[in-house]
Amino acid sequence: MSGSGGADAAAGFRYQHLVTIEALLDAFDADAAGSWRIGVDVRGQDSADYVLISSPGDAPRVAVQVKSSLPTSSTQLSRPDVISMLSTLHAEHAGSGRFEIRTNRRLTGPAQDAVSALAAGLPVEGLAPQAARVSTVRTDVSETLGSIAERLRDRVARYRSIIHAENAGNITQLVVSRLRDLVDEKATAVRDQYIDAPMVAAILRLPGQQLAQTSGGRQYGRLLGLPIGEVIDRDRVTSFLDTELLGASGGVPRVAVLTGAAGTGKSSAVSGWVKTNSERFFCAIWLAAGSEELLQAQVPTLLEQLGQPFDPSVSPSQALRDVLASIPYPWLLVLDGAPSMASIDGWLPSSGFGDVVITSQDGNWPASHARVCPIGAFTLMETAELVRRRLGAGDDKGHALTKDVEQLASTMGYWPLAIDMACHWIARRGGRLSTLPDYLIGVGEVDLDEDQSVPAGYTHTAVQAILLAWNDLSEPARVVLLMGLLCGGDDVPLDALVGAVEALPEDLRLDSFEQEVVLKELCSSSLVTRFLKDSRDQDAPGRDRIAIHESLGLVGDGRWEYPGVYIPALSNALDGRARPLRDAGRIRAAASYLPAGTSVLSAAVTMVEVGDQLQLAPAMHNAGDLLLLTGSAEQAAFWLTQAAGVYAERISDNPLPGTVLVEYFFVSAARLTIALARTPHTDRISRVVEFALDVANGHPDALSTPIIQAALETMAGTLRILGTPEPGLLAEVRKVQLLAGFSDDPIPDTAFASWSIQLAEAAERALILMQHEQWDEAMDSFLIAANAARDTGAMEHEIVETGIYVGVALLNSLQQRMLAQLPPRWHTSWKRFLEWHSSLEDLAPHQWARLTILKGASAEHPPLDKMHEALRVVEEHAGKPLRSDEVSMWSEQVTILDRSHALSLPWELFSEGFLADRNVELTRMYDGGRDVMVWLFASPVGLPGVAFFNISATTNRGHGWEDPQPRAMRLAGFPEHDPTRDALEVPAGWSVRLAGDELCLTDADETRWLTIDLTDFEMSKIWREQFRRARFLHVVYGDLGGARIEELLGLPDQAAVTIDRPRRWWRWPK
Repeated sequence: MSGSGGADAAAGFRYQHLVTIEALLDAFDADAAGSWRIGVDVRGQDSADYVLISSPGDAPRVAVQVKSSLPTSSTQLSRPDVISMLSTLHAEHAGSGRFEIRTNRRLTGPAQDAVSALAAGLPVEGLAPQAARVSTVRTDVSETLGSIAERLRDRVARYRSIIHAENAGNITQLVVSRLRDLVDEKATAVRDQYIDAPMVAAILRLPGQQLAQTSGGRQYGRLLGLPIGEVIDRDRVTSFLDTELLGASGGVPRVAVLTGAAGTGKSSAVSGWVKTNSERFFCAIWLAAGSEELLQAQVPTLLEQLGQPFDPSVSPSQALRDVLASIPYPWLLVLDGAPSMASIDGWLPSSGFGDVVITSQDGNWPASHARVCPIGAFTLMETAELVRRRLGAGDDKGHALTKDVEQLASTMGYWPLAIDMACHWIARRGGRLSTLPDYLIGVGEVDLDEDQSVPAGYTHTAVQAILLAWNDLSEPARVVLLMGLLCGGDDVPLDALVGAVEALPEDLRLDSFEQEVVLKELCSSSLVTRFLKDSRDQDAPGRDRIAIHESLGLVGDGRWEYPGVYIPALSNALDGRARPLRDAGRIRAAASYLPAGTSVLSAAVTMVEVGDQLQLAPAMHNAGDLLLLTGSAEQAAFWLTQAAGVYAERISDNPLPGTVLVEYFFVSAARLTIALARTPHTDRISRVVEFALDVANGHPDALSTPIIQAALETMAGTLRILGTPEPGLLAEVRKVQLLAGFSDDPIPDTAFASWSIQLAEAAERALILMQHEQWDEAMDSFLIAANAARDTGAMEHEIVETGIYVGVALLNSLQQRMLAQLPPRWHTSWKRFLEWHSSLEDLAPHQWARLTILKGASAEHPPLDKMHEALRVVEEHAGKPLRSDEVSMWSEQVTILDRSHALSLPWELFSEGFLADRNVELTRMYDGGRDVMVWLFASPVGLPGVAFFNISATTNRGHGWEDPQPRAMRLAGFPEHDPTRDALEVPAGWSVRLAGDELCLTDADETRWLTIDLTDFEMSKIWREQFRRARFLHVVYGDLGGARIEELLGLPDQAAVTIDRPRRWWRWPK
């Protein structure tokens, strides 16, 4: 993202925003009092993104189409694109004085030739001469969103300096942001889509405070990761932060550092200050900064909360700095528990309209980097105030009883955490200070084993206070603390922790475990802090977290034993929550469980013998796989090495390990080679492959399974990418593949560069995301990798091949989807794919052919002749380089479209006698480019009926194309077709609703399976009358490849779906 303008994109700026704002400022500079107007995305035309007119009613002086791509896109603008856009502008705005394309895309060679011809006044083939004379193409390839935005901010600053308006860095950003909001507002307006000079002038002159209040109606005070519950106020902290962070930042973040020993209340005091001042900030972000790994793991979820795409190729620290630099409103970043300046130096943003607060135990923080405030022991007054707040103890003036407080403070060494623990101990016993002597006696009676060390910086009394707090806890609370410490203690997902407690073996299971009761006990002990990842998103996975005070881990080290059974219980609970999120394409949400999960596994590596780690190996593999998907290749390689090592150890110890264990080893080893290829340790790949070959030679019977074949192919691909010579190790892998019956198809040339692996991983991520309808993120994943590959001069052949794979996945997700209307997100993603497709030139014939079939498969009226021509080209390349099964799949796709076309012949081809009964009518619908046949009929059981069948609902399952609809509906609870059924089944939760002319069928999760417009049916009036009187609708999902339609509609088969009607005010609920 660095250098690409990703920061401004994260703030909501798009290329189209920026160039439209630039046009507004150009017009304003030329004539600040003129009658000019700029229309934004004016309704009634599709070609111009904005038009400039001299005065209302005039023809445009210029009509501009903005053709933009994401900063990470590899899409190019081709010559046909240029000709088509200029021709359309000319057709829709014939009276315009000039036509312009403004783009940040690269131009293909032929497109650049056409643009040069236009600039020289030469004719361009395909473009009308009158259009060519007044057409231009302006490209911004050398610029980024960030550089354009910076140019706009400079122009705003110059204007505001002339009129002597407030002109701090964040003010100019707020002005540009407000202009962006105005552009958005006009683009979506039903009427009056024009912006004039007075509107621009009004925003340019706004005072700073009013700008912040009027910028898009944004709400301030969003808290991300902030601790909840009681805090320990420190007057010194409040005064320091109030002074150092007074007023608005000037565009360079201010940094304030609080240093002090553990337990002095740094984090608690900062938390209290943030809550008090939260309305000053657009968002306040709290990150646990105890280690680099912990910081990195928090970034993907944070970016998701801030609406920023996660790019694994960008370091988490850079991604955080970029997004913070982009936010045009005040923000606050808290880095809690930083070990040293060096540990977080790379995480500090150098620009942005926010502030940074750091807490650290390192007392040697360099003053040259920030203002530092050391925090030490309590004063007597602070002790008294804490006692008063915790216990409500005091005299009639609200002061705590001085004598008792002084005794407490002096005994505890004025250490804030120990004093707070004492208050909670007293509170659990009635809250009377008169019990203080009992507490002090209890502390003194805690025996410190001479063999156990006292941590540096802690007094004996402090350690005794912590141990007394531990002894005072209930058994469930201690179990939670021990498990939390195994999870690392800093960022522990509460849902997984509770799940692990509840999954303990029966002999260790707690007699009673009430989550909220235990948490209240822990939080009141001062040993645990509870916090929320997001103060607003209540449904976010792993949102509720706890952090254990570091003092407990230090004091408990070597004193307490961790039952070994805790490790598998925790590992299973954490992996069991991360894995479904990963499988659902929610990579960032899954990654939020990684810090705790890898901490547990790290404990396992040291506490459990390798031979006993087999039950943990799947979690090790899954952690490595997830780390690889989030761009942490080094950590991924470590955990994949651990997983493969565990499987290898078990295989070595067992002469008959079984096929499944061998498969597990090969899957981990193959994934490990990919991870190593993304690190500097590529030399280790050959050792992994050599060991895998030894396993293969020792267990030849297992090699024919598809899983091992796929793993061998992955290893071979990694070796090819690294340039391993064919006569060497790669030849050995190919030999094993051939002995196991693997096809000897030729291997296409592959560039020896890391981008090839990145492309493959991008395609893998895209497939996962598309399976769960996250199409935007999937296209982002592919285009980011494709752009990086193209920028390094990679082979276009590889990029196109990956793009075809992504296109197939995108089309498959369309064909797997139910028959409800497709959301705009899919159409947007498909449009992006087609734009990428249109930018390609000099394609290999088989690539052109497959892309032609892909494009035609989604068309409302597929160009069958052109697709058959393309299929012939595909078939000519069978084996060179296309595999025979791949050719078969492309043939299947064209065959399906042929069948669809045949079914759209006149309906008289069906039984005339059947149709003549007038009790059934069928029509053909085009729903999102898919062919849907729908029947309305009178059911034999006396209900109104609807039957439907998706002609082209097919998907590639690896072995061919099949219809996924029946299985998908069955999983959602819809009854299967059963010709022997004698009564309709009522599926739980399914309902049908008629709203106006639209009939909608939904399942229990409110997923739409069918939406139809009844205006397409001539007999709908009669059918509606029957529908209004009925409580159920007879629903059939038909299969034209099975029973005849007459038979399907004549059976009491499949479902009676409840009709959902709006409740009338006069009908009392039953």
